[in-house]
Amino acid sequence: MTEMRILVVDDHKAHAEGLAELLSIRGYAAWYGADAETTLADLDKLYVDVILSDVNLPGMSGYELCRRIRATSKFDHVAFIFHTASQDISGKLHGGDAFLTYPIGIGDLTTVITGCVAPRTPDRTLDTVVLLAGAACDRPSDLAQSVY
Repeated sequence: MTEMRILVVDDHKAHAEGLAELLSIRGYAAWYGADAETTLADLDKLYVDVILSDVNLPGMSGYELCRRIRATSKFDHVAFIFHTASQDISGKLHGGDAFLTYPIGIGDLTTVITGCVAPRTPDRTLDTVVLLAGAACDRPSDLAQSVY
């Protein structure tokens, strides 16, 4: 299996670097972008499996970034996970696969990432929504075994 590639989009550089580093330690290829505009410009040059985006970004919001990515069919394979300190969990309504609120444990984060990427594979078997660590996420049947 190839390494999962994750782009962390957050305007707080220390936070983005920290998340990318933790994900790298867990075996993911992870890097960060500071804003939505740069992410959109770079996305054509990169292959990513997951975008982990803050909601409140300078200029274009994380919601708008997700909307634009979802409007482009060549990015259909990309799982989009919102993360924020806000308790407003309406991210699922904005096209995201999951919505996480701080604090986020790295174990919970990696479980949510796995659960959001698996449904985008051809062997998708289950189309339900699970609340896990504050995240709404599509869940394949194999994830159900590890959650319950």
